[in-house]
Amino acid sequence: MNRRKESSSQAAWALITDGVVSSRIEAHRLRHLVNRGLKLVDQSEEKEHIYQVAGDLILAVPKRLDLLEGLLDRTSYALTIMGKDFLRSRLPIHDRNMVDEAIESSPSFSGMRSKQSMLVQRVAQRWTKQAGASQKDLLDALDHASDEIYPDKYHLSDFELKDLGNFKISNIPDDLSSWVYFSPGELKGLSRDELMDELGAFRGRSWATRAMVWANKGKVPPIVLVETPEFQGVGDGRGRLNLAVGLGWDRVPAVLLRKK
Repeated sequence: MNRRKESSSQAAWALITDGVVSSRIEAHRLRHLVNRGLKLVDQSEEKEHIYQVAGDLILAVPKRLDLLEGLLDRTSYALTIMGKDFLRSRLPIHDRNMVDEAIESSPSFSGMRSKQSMLVQRVAQRWTKQAGASQKDLLDALDHASDEIYPDKYHLSDFELKDLGNFKISNIPDDLSSWVYFSPGELKGLSRDELMDELGAFRGRSWATRAMVWANKGKVPPIVLVETPEFQGVGDGRGRLNLAVGLGWDRVPAVLLRKK
């Protein structure tokens, strides 16, 4: 009986995983179509008219797509963790070792990005000293903003960095209601264990552990805002911003990447 139940669970896991992977591929294709559409609008002689009559749609679709991709990625990660032991148990020892060694010796996905050239890294390191934002945060912010337009359009060397200090959340140029998970102040008054559970359900235990440190300090690392002719909004720090909103804070440290 238990054997049959286990087989049924494995089959359900495989079916859900296949659906999520297929959906993620379709979301990726949709992203490219949206990027192509935005590029055509940007090149059109009727650009101003198009934005006048449909600007809200043009700005909203990429943001909703970003939210969709985030939900699919979160589900994919959960399925990966849930199925890890099952998949590993099916592989011969030789194959397990081959996979483990390949993963350990391969660079991370972030290390394979073309925009992380030596020049870009030097610029990022210099900016890190100026504003307190990490190099990874700056690169992630630019990566997010580039995805909103079309991949690899901008590099860090195209931007100037400005420290905005303790920035008012209500002044952030982004539709926070479309992606902020917590309601303002809903995390206030929770016990340490309750807060850890809420944050863990939002982004996993590892992130929640870091977030608890920020909550205790009453301050998060700077979020990164990005400003280009095509995009204005939060490039990196959505998790930190969610934490701040949930705790009822009205300001967060912020830096701005502005197109030169």
